[in-house]
Amino acid sequence: MSQPKYIPLAISVIVLTIVTACSTVSPDKHHSEKLKNRYVVQQSTYITMPDNVRIAADIFLPEGASDASELPTIISFTRYWRAASFEPSIQKKNSVIAAMNAKGYAFVMVDTRGSGASFGTRGTEFSVCETNDFKHVIDWISKRPWSNGRVATIGISYAGNTAENATFDPSTALKAAVPRFTDFDFYTSILFPGGLANQVIFDIWGDLVRGLDRNEFPKSPEEGSLEQPKLLGVKPVDTDNDRQLLNQAVAEHQNNAGVQEAFKNAVFRDDVAIADDFESSCENTVSIYKFQKAQELHQVPSYHWASWTDAGTAAGVLSRFASYHTPAHYIIGPWSHGAKLDTNPLNDKDHPIDMSIEDQYGKIFEFLDPLLTNNAEVLPIKNKLDYFTMGENKWKSTSVWPPKNSHYIDWYLSDNNTLKQTTGELNQGKDNYIVNYSAGTGNATRWTTQLGGTEVNYSNRIDEDKKILHYTSPPLSEDTEITGTAIVELYMSSTHEDGAVIAYLEAISETGEIIMITEGELRLIHRKVSDETPDFKTFGPYHSFKKADASSMVPGKIEKVAFTLLPTSIVIPKGYSIRLAIAGHDKDTFDRYPNSGIPIYSFYRDNLRASKLILPVIKQ
Repeated sequence: MSQPKYIPLAISVIVLTIVTACSTVSPDKHHSEKLKNRYVVQQSTYITMPDNVRIAADIFLPEGASDASELPTIISFTRYWRAASFEPSIQKKNSVIAAMNAKGYAFVMVDTRGSGASFGTRGTEFSVCETNDFKHVIDWISKRPWSNGRVATIGISYAGNTAENATFDPSTALKAAVPRFTDFDFYTSILFPGGLANQVIFDIWGDLVRGLDRNEFPKSPEEGSLEQPKLLGVKPVDTDNDRQLLNQAVAEHQNNAGVQEAFKNAVFRDDVAIADDFESSCENTVSIYKFQKAQELHQVPSYHWASWTDAGTAAGVLSRFASYHTPAHYIIGPWSHGAKLDTNPLNDKDHPIDMSIEDQYGKIFEFLDPLLTNNAEVLPIKNKLDYFTMGENKWKSTSVWPPKNSHYIDWYLSDNNTLKQTTGELNQGKDNYIVNYSAGTGNATRWTTQLGGTEVNYSNRIDEDKKILHYTSPPLSEDTEITGTAIVELYMSSTHEDGAVIAYLEAISETGEIIMITEGELRLIHRKVSDETPDFKTFGPYHSFKKADASSMVPGKIEKVAFTLLPTSIVIPKGYSIRLAIAGHDKDTFDRYPNSGIPIYSFYRDNLRASKLILPVIKQ
């Protein structure tokens, strides 16, 4: 599997971003400032779990906090180091933590089991044992003298998943959760989208977290300065002055199961050990969709965040919103992972983000304040979705999904690489495509943004589209809003038993610029449309990705291959054209299928075998 040239730089940037997220304060300064019944602004300590594993936590309190403070608490569980040590010591709080403290919240950052300075080992990512710790940590926090007994979880990415996982078997003190940019289905959302192994996660992210667990980090200056401090590694707890406990914890991490070892040989959903309950093995992964009944039982209010351009995060939010019966708000915007950068493909590259970080947390505090503040009036939470329509650049709200005025329009693959809206115009024929394994999407995509909130920028797709098959509509006669989940139905054959089909929805401007909107993919052995009831709400053909439903293609046999694209909401301007581009590989993102040979695909386009793109459209 090819390895992109940007990996070393990416790992360096990601690690430095992670470890500076929670800056440290000198322990000596902590203890010199301590007063009777008052607390230092940052404490770092171990919390002991029922099985005696010690979990490292940093506690950030507002200035002047005391036993009488009755502070609500926001807590985040991370596997990316809760804090780092530098030389000289950095004495400035992260701006988000400072904002939480200024609002009167205590904030707690925790190293999950088997990571950072915490003891224990990791049998897998999002393990049952890791998740079981959350309840005990929250209980412990809620009983501190300065606490009012009300706690909310929060987090982005991995910490977003843990924020939601804490609601499945919650502490009685857990009153709310704010999961941001989460992976709803561990198999399809991130590991195997469409059944294709995601090399961004297996190679780049896997190497990153392996290094973090071993307390390894990019080269740091030999001599630190205030401008460029020397990185010493993960921060030990306050009482561990000689780092002996930290070294013991890191030694235990040597036994962690890496993502490559745990999942690289997986093919089917059955190959990934997913937990059904909290009595399962520590080698089992807690995947969010499996715990819908637990969420509906406990009814912890939640505020879910996602992006149209961030892996499968928006698809996961829509599955919850359309079928869960829990008190929740949902929001989907045009953002990079973590909502750090604007990713609206119709905007200029450096366009300001639609909602600033300050405004984002303003919305979060507005949601949390009534739930966590003593004596506040808690009104019933009505489920709603706020979503941003790109191109129109407008926020909208809905209580149902798909929106009430949504309908589907078919665009048929036709001759001369065109899309047409009626089958009567179709000519008998087919188009052959020799899979080009040099085709790709680059290093700033919906998948690479997961490596730390980096930009999503596909650039002009002119050169890449020359490597793949594509069909283009006439210029649109009016502005066209596409909101929802597009579907492709392809009648096709292949010369090989295995392969991949990747469909890109693109727009072509009046000047010829080719703009990526969204994508969908399917490994051909998973092409069977299952008649099972899906485990969660889907918006098109349902593929189980189970071994029992898999079968090889019969070379030369024509079959219907149908799958969904990831959802979007965008207005394509009048005069632009819509394009469906079809590839058999993305060298920058997915494994190669098959691993040898070069398939030739044939796509059929006639009245009996009308391959088409089905778009969810809302009348303007």
